[in-house]
Amino acid sequence: MGTTEKSSKEKLLKNLESILIYVSNSGIKLIFISALLFFATMIMISIAQAGQVRHIANSKLLINRGRYLVEDVGKCADCHTPRNRFGRPIKSKWLEGAVLNMKPIHPVPGWMGKTPDIAGLPHGWMQKDMIKFLTTGIDIKGKFARPPMPGYRLTKKDAIAVTDYLKSLSSKK
Repeated sequence: MGTTEKSSKEKLLKNLESILIYVSNSGIKLIFISALLFFATMIMISIAQAGQVRHIANSKLLINRGRYLVEDVGKCADCHTPRNRFGRPIKSKWLEGAVLNMKPIHPVPGWMGKTPDIAGLPHGWMQKDMIKFLTTGIDIKGKFARPPMPGYRLTKKDAIAVTDYLKSLSSKK
């Protein structure tokens, strides 16, 4: 809760307390008190809902940041999305894993011939696993990313954004 929200709530409660003291001293009926409490409750609910709207907006911003990092910076679809016969990504299988269309000139130990499905997070991975992988380059088995996957060292904030974006893709499967 921000300081502005907290100070608004504190002012509201102080005003409510002042009104209740006045009401009890002047002998106004219980109906007035009930109405006053009802309106104060409605104001508190609207303040709480404003916080939820702000949280939803922040979530969308985070997912958009993750989309940018995945699609425009990391170029994850280059390896993790299958391609059609013309070499274009198949949008209906976005980030669902693919056979790599490239090989090293010389043998590279651990070279992956197929990439995993990362839409909705790789199978068996939790959000914390993906964040650790993206910040350290170490997977859930304690091993470094296998080539050609780079061992990213994202900031935690960027790793969370990427993870949130990938998780958002699970609803499209």
